[in-house]
Amino acid sequence: MNTQQQARALMNRRQHDQKHRQQSMLERAAKEIGLDNNTQK
Repeated sequence: MNTQQQARALMNRRQHDQKHRQQSMLERAAKEIGLDNNTQK
């Protein structure tokens, strides 16, 4: 794996982690205010 491929893989992983973190935060916030899980999808 060359440097460019490593950089791309790292960026993709960071974006995936950020999206996952945001989704978790949104789900927790929704639970706090009493939204049903099915309304988010």
